[in-house]
Amino acid sequence: MIFCFQLILISVLVFTLLALYFDERRKNLLKIPRGRITGFWEGAERRRHFRVDADMPVRYSLTKGTTNFKAAKTKNISAGGICISIKEKLTPMDTVSLEIDMDGSRGFVIAKGEVMWVKEGPKQEGTEGVRHFDVGLEFKDLSNRDKDKLFNFITEYGKVQIEQH
Repeated sequence: MIFCFQLILISVLVFTLLALYFDERRKNLLKIPRGRITGFWEGAERRRHFRVDADMPVRYSLTKGTTNFKAAKTKNISAGGICISIKEKLTPMDTVSLEIDMDGSRGFVIAKGEVMWVKEGPKQEGTEGVRHFDVGLEFKDLSNRDKDKLFNFITEYGKVQIEQH
């Protein structure tokens, strides 16, 4: 008689544990995401350096080809890279030599940059039939003197931009 009671008690405990196990498993299966990732946010928070909008003259040249420098304008600049607006389409991984005019008395910053991305820019007035491209460059070869010039410019110019907003 006691043996039957113990067997019934053990059976009830086993069934209770199995019910709890399957209930927990069902709850965990409901937590599994059922969506599919179709893209990633590539917004400003991914940037490693503070970036300022700046419209400065730049001269650039593809280092693997000619040393014929061409004129461009900056769109924005940071300690790690620069976005320039140009009239030719470059390809990612191209290496570019840069001469950045740092507002008069600061002189020029001489750098090499690697093309990270290229986007076709908006059409500009008075330039019918001419394509413009925004090119994101990461600085690859920058002297300590030029790094200091760049950092000081970004710090000063960034304060002005923040105060204006």
